[in-house]
Amino acid sequence: MINVDIMGKLFPDLRTMLVQLAATGVLFYLFRKYLWDTVSNYLNQRAEFLQQQLLDAKQANDEAQLTLDESKEQLQRAAYEASRIIERGTNEGKRLKEDYLNEAKQEVAFKLESARQQIEAERASMMSDVQKEIVDVALLASEKLLKNMVDSKADEALLEAYVKDVLKS
Repeated sequence: MINVDIMGKLFPDLRTMLVQLAATGVLFYLFRKYLWDTVSNYLNQRAEFLQQQLLDAKQANDEAQLTLDESKEQLQRAAYEASRIIERGTNEGKRLKEDYLNEAKQEVAFKLESARQQIEAERASMMSDVQKEIVDVALLASEKLLKNMVDSKADEALLEAYVKDVLKS
């Protein structure tokens, strides 16, 4: 079996402890004499540098916030202007639509009136032609009647036959 002195390993003896404390004191003294000012200066400069970075970051954040606020305001103005432009465009479109509709209605009314006048003129011309034809037919019928003066029944039959011939042509 192995004999291990656990108590001896856990608690060092007094001499070892005193040597360790003396070595630590010497290290502390040397550190304090030769390195303390340099390390303190370095740590102070580092703290000042970090503080300056924090101030710069805060200033940059404030500027960014200001820029963001200005951007939001510009965006709102742009949206308002865009809505005004859209509204003006819509109103202009409606006005143009009404103008075109009114113009189209006037043109349709003009064409209808023109067509009515043309129809009326053609109708008057046709009536004149029909009247001329009736007169011609009456003259021809009376001429035939005068040439063939037979009796009234024969005249009537002849007149009907002539009218049928004229209507067939």
